[in-house]
Amino acid sequence: IADERGHVVGFGGRVLDDSQPKYLNSPETVLFNKRRLLFGLDRAHRAIKQAGHAIVVEGYMDAISVFGAGIHNVVASLGTAFTLEQCKKLLRYAPEIYFCYDSDSAGQSATIRALSIARSENANVRVILVPDGKDPDEFMQKHNADEFTELVGKSLNFIDFHLHYITQTIDYTTLEGKVKAVSFILPILASVDNLVEYNGYIIRISQTLGVSETDLRNELQK
Repeated sequence: IADERGHVVGFGGRVLDDSQPKYLNSPETVLFNKRRLLFGLDRAHRAIKQAGHAIVVEGYMDAISVFGAGIHNVVASLGTAFTLEQCKKLLRYAPEIYFCYDSDSAGQSATIRALSIARSENANVRVILVPDGKDPDEFMQKHNADEFTELVGKSLNFIDFHLHYITQTIDYTTLEGKVKAVSFILPILASVDNLVEYNGYIIRISQTLGVSETDLRNELQK
């Protein structure tokens, strides 16, 4: 594991069977601070600048697989939660961050936390969804770079990802579910500054959840 200048600061390993822990890294030191490191940034920073966005994955095997397929603007957050320090580091190279975490519930929850951190630094954020409950490493074992690039092209913006998350985790067909879904999405909607975007999202949320626009606006005023 190297820092962004290419200096080796630690080592990481991954089991090849079902043993635990799945990943094991060097102990934390002054040089090896996972909060401040992004695996692969020493190789990816030029491609990130050129592409205008970084793709952030969870583990180094994900980064290795995507990079090996020829998509070079990819880094990994070393299995830890995405941090403010990592966000600031990426924003030196590009204004956009695309998150491509595992498509299981843990990965999607981690995505929500990462989006919140990135938005707090005014990053433009999008989410790449990997189909069939796979992680990027598993996807790349069966698909090629063009198919991954297709997923990037279909990436969801900030609000659309949260709507997708609601439809996957909350039964919004019931009254209780609608209340829960609206409570979840309103603080996120309230953070949107652009009025055109804001109004467009209200319409989309209203149509998706089956809640009137008037009710949504009234709840937002509260």
